[in-house]
Amino acid sequence: MARPRVQSTATQVEFRKGELTLRYFTTLTSLGTPHDITLQELRVESFFPADETTEEVSRRLAGG
Repeated sequence: MARPRVQSTATQVEFRKGELTLRYFTTLTSLGTPHDITLQELRVESFFPADETTEEVSRRLAGG
């Protein structure tokens, strides 16, 4: 029996510099409706840490 394909609404992104690797997943949100010209083309992209190391480094870089 074939397994159903799972589609993800998030994209994984990986950044590397030297020994440091940061992994995030990103989501893209569209606001508005086709009738709302003001919001029709507005997109918001959000990045979230995909692992504990990335979260710790991100908090440190943000000053938190």
